[in-house]
Parts: sequence; structure tokens; C-alpha cells
Amino acid sequence: NPTYSGNETITICNADLPFNYGDSIFTKGGDYIVNFYTYSGCDSVINLRLNVNSIPIAPLKINGDTIITQAGNYTYSVDSVQGAQSYEWSISNPNWTGSSTSETISINIPVAGTATIGVKAVNECGISDATTLNVKSSVNINEKDAVIWALGQNIPNPATATTLIPYSIPQEGKVVFSVMTISGQV
Repeated sequence: NPTYSGNETITICNADLPFNYGDSIFTKGGDYIVNFYTYSGCDSVINLRLNVNSIPIAPLKINGDTIITQAGNYTYSVDSVQGAQSYEWSISNPNWTGSSTSETISINIPVAGTATIGVKAVNECGISDATTLNVKSSVNINEKDAVIWALGQNIPNPATATTLIPYSIPQEGKVVFSVMTISGQV
């Protein structure tokens, strides 16, 4: 009877080691030759390629704006993580919205506040630790205008009988002018 031969590729997670295949036990990935015996006692040879995957590492950093001054959509991204099949994004501020399973996410930031944006790399073996970015938004927060007042040059200058002195104050109120001569008389 002829010898049977074949090829098989199996991918497992690191947590599945040691791996049993036929009468063999494997403790790491690699290319192996596995011998089997048929019912009639003939040899069968399987060329086994055992791939062992691990949980992906966390993305190195999140790229994007950390200070937001206008409401809108903002894009955040990470560099691809080797072995990751998808990504899990999280946003700690419930008023900010966005979702994605890819390397990028568009987040709508309509209001002021702070948030921690997080991302994890995912594959069939598990989920990485999170990488985070803190973001601050001052959307719709108007700084109280500083008290601005101004006193202009008198018109005409030099004046003889009358003169106009322009001024402005930030709100309605009582104004007192004191006019002095060159010698200091009020």
C-alpha cells in the first residue's frame, strides 16, 4: 500500500501551547514532519506548519489634537499593530461620540470638557493593554471680556474755548472728568 502524505497549516494562540497533534506534542511554532500509521499499518506523513500567535501589543501612541477650541469632528489614529485584527476605542466623556474598529476614529466633540480616549489592539488570542490620550475642550466657553476702557486725545488740540474728549467704558456707569492746566490747576 502506498504511503499517504499531505500538508496542513494550523494557527493557534500562545495560550494553547503545548499543542497535541496525533501522538506528538509541540511547545512552539514551526515546521514539523508528523508520522501516522493507517489501519493497515502503512506510514502516512503530514508536513505540519504550526503558527503560534500572541496577544497583540498595545499601540504605541494615539495621534490627534489634545486641545479643542471649536465644536466638530476630530480624527484620532494609531500606527498599525502587528498581529492586530481590529481595535477597540473608548471615550470617557459621554457627550463626545464616535466608534471604530480600525486604526482611526472620528470623534464628534460638541461641548466643553475633558476626556480620555483609549484604544486596544485585538486579535483571536486576546486584547492588548490600552493606550490613552487626554483631551481638553473649551468649546462654547467664552472668556469673560477683560474690563476695557479707553480715553482718546482731545479734539481740537490745542483747544481754545471748547474741546471734545472721546472715551469708552465697558458698561454704563458714572464718569467723572478732571481737567488740569499745564501748571496743575483743576
